[in-house]
Amino acid sequence: MTFVIPFPAIDPVLISFGPVAIRWYSLAYIAGLV
Repeated sequence: MTFVIPFPAIDPVLISFGPVAIRWYSLAYIAGLV
């Protein structure tokens, strides 16, 4: 019997201001640099 974990459909955009969008992975890069 195979158990499959569904891939979560998480929206990558955290906040968007018009054409500018802040995504979750950009915050991960910033946290890694700090």
